[in-house]
Amino acid sequence: TRDRDKEQKYQERALAFFKQVLRQDPRNMYAANGIGCVLAVKGHIREARDVFAQVREATAEMPDVWINLAHIYIEQKQYVSAIQMYENCLKKFYSYQNVEILLYLARAHFVYGKLEETRRILLQARHMAPQDNLILFNLSYVLRHLATNTLRDEKSGLEEVVSAVRNLELAQRFFTMLSKATERQKYDLNHAGAEARQCTDLLSQAQYHVARARKLDDEQRAIRMQQEKLSRSSKIREEKRENYYESKRKRNIKQCWHSERCIVRRPRTFLSSTRNLKCLKFPKEERRRMKNHFIAVEKLLLTLTKMMV
Repeated sequence: TRDRDKEQKYQERALAFFKQVLRQDPRNMYAANGIGCVLAVKGHIREARDVFAQVREATAEMPDVWINLAHIYIEQKQYVSAIQMYENCLKKFYSYQNVEILLYLARAHFVYGKLEETRRILLQARHMAPQDNLILFNLSYVLRHLATNTLRDEKSGLEEVVSAVRNLELAQRFFTMLSKATERQKYDLNHAGAEARQCTDLLSQAQYHVARARKLDDEQRAIRMQQEKLSRSSKIREEKRENYYESKRKRNIKQCWHSERCIVRRPRTFLSSTRNLKCLKFPKEERRRMKNHFIAVEKLLLTLTKMMV
């Protein structure tokens, strides 16, 4: 209680100093930003957001107010707005090369539930500051969460489970090393030791999860093979059906073509047979009459033949 009273006393004093500076210089954006910080610490989140928004509108060259406004969005659980604000600040003022803001951004993704993106950002920060053990602690913490979620998901495949076990082994190694640090660190050594033991407990169950995932993977492979077999059988039946209808179509075409040839031949056969009739012996007048009749019939048949052709 005494420490809380002392903290409130200091907050009121800081607020009074910032207000005094603003009375002397109303354009002092740093004093206005300080008032917003005091309001946020005192729990007046909405008022602090309004102050930070006004300062940001007044000046576009003050990165602190962008960061503070993103912090307010985190407190209000507006994680998407917070992520956008951190990223815009990184791009505008630091060209994505500020480790502190990268850690803020990683935290925003973590509370938003985007663990893979959190890991990516922490790896980027680790590359920029490999000596920072706090980054390694946070990275190990995220790896442990990713592995835990994968192992608890009964639908996880074999590759995912094996990868999760590797991440868990890596996190255990990091936590064990961090728990034995001799110098003063930004994290709790006991917390690192507890995380290492939790990783050990999860690894003791790794074989069960791997066996379960392998069984699930085998079942899914068998289902895929059965589906592929059915698909091939269906394709073969479809090809046979198409071949049957194609051969039937060709037979019909061949039959039609043969019928047309027969229709054309009949008049010619008839003409040939009529010519043979001329060899018979008839009287002269009868032969003349029959000749004229045959000539007329031949002309008619020729005309019919041309029409059918």
